[in-house]
Amino acid sequence: MLPLLDILQSIPVLSFLPGVMLAMVSLFPRRQLGLELGSVLLIFTGQAWNIAFSFYASLKAIPRELDEAARLYRFSLWQRFVELELPYGAIGLVWNSMMSVAGGLVFSDGLRNVRTRRSRFSPAGLGSYLQVPQELATCTAFYGAWR
Repeated sequence: MLPLLDILQSIPVLSFLPGVMLAMVSLFPRRQLGLELGSVLLIFTGQAWNIAFSFYASLKAIPRELDEAARLYRFSLWQRFVELELPYGAIGLVWNSMMSVAGGLVFSDGLRNVRTRRSRFSPAGLGSYLQVPQELATCTAFYGAWR
């Protein structure tokens, strides 16, 4: 399973952005829902790899003595997760979650610029409001977007 996950995470999310966005837009042709679902799917995919591999690395770094102690005390799977694995992986999960969210925010900038010959797709949200001043290249438009 790990080799498959490693191969899949090596494929950049931007490489399948056009296919996913066009598929979602074709599923919901007259609504904004396709853009929103496509954006959420792509951002989640980009973030999930980092968090999953961080937790996996934390599990592999658990000392053998703690693993043996959990077996000796006959921890159930839930007890093992709550009392050994989750505390051991918490710092990595928090750190990589922050990095993944920051990467998702950067990636969301690319999602606003999906265009075809006939139309331009722009999901609603804060990024769309910030894109208008960028296109106009004026500071007054930037301040006007917040009013």
